[in-house]
Amino acid sequence: MDFCYRIQAYRIMDRDIDIINAALHEFHSHKHSILDAGLRRRKANKPINNWHIPKLKLMQSVVPSISRAGVPIQWSTDLTEHTHIQQIKDPARGSNNNNYDPQICRQLDSLEKCRNFDLALSLKDPVLQRDMAGATEESDDEEHNSAVSLCSVTDYFS
Repeated sequence: MDFCYRIQAYRIMDRDIDIINAALHEFHSHKHSILDAGLRRRKANKPINNWHIPKLKLMQSVVPSISRAGVPIQWSTDLTEHTHIQQIKDPARGSNNNNYDPQICRQLDSLEKCRNFDLALSLKDPVLQRDMAGATEESDDEEHNSAVSLCSVTDYFS
């Protein structure tokens, strides 16, 4: 566990590298007891008597790679995969499975217009303007104020 969490750090110091190495060595010094107890099993509940796991072999190259190429988190594809899901897969699910590109573009354009509208509303909200400017005067246009204030905006910077 310590190995998995330490290699996901955004900054890895020499002390962290020592801890990562120690975690790997601890696993290798105790892995025979897992096999002896018969805890490594296949789907059919038959014991596996080896450690031929590609990921396990890859874990041996993590520490040398950190010193050569930097932290491993920079090579993660989680962020791009998440963005791909948000920007392509989710809009495609709402389509009719024909002409994906124009439908995705229309949906993304619509979402952007909604975000811009929400931003404009939050910038024009009189409550937020008073909080930020410290002014207490009321606007003459009561009807305009009630229409714009439908959505409350929280000022997290006050």
